[in-house]
Amino acid sequence: MILDYSQSIFTKGSIMKTKKVKPMVMDIGISDADRQKIAAGLSALLADSYTLYLMTHNFHWNVTGPQFNSLHNMFMTQYTEQWNALERVMNFDRRPRASRPWAA
Repeated sequence: MILDYSQSIFTKGSIMKTKKVKPMVMDIGISDADRQKIAAGLSALLADSYTLYLMTHNFHWNVTGPQFNSLHNMFMTQYTEQWNALERVMNFDRRPRASRPWAA
């Protein structure tokens, strides 16, 4: 797999130019097909994990009733732990930003 990176540089007299950087060949001992499977698995894991995080956060904001305080705090603890775990997986994935659907 060859990754294509561009590099933005500022030069005198122009606002910004983009120059191509030599493509990097990735060889980490895992075949392209296996890397694609791993990337697909990570994407599915992240999608499911982020959905659970958002649902938990939604419950946190919409708690009502006599147990409001305890449920509100429980959901806050849960979504905070979920986010920390999710962030570790996102940081593990070092693909170029354009090929990560969750990267803005």
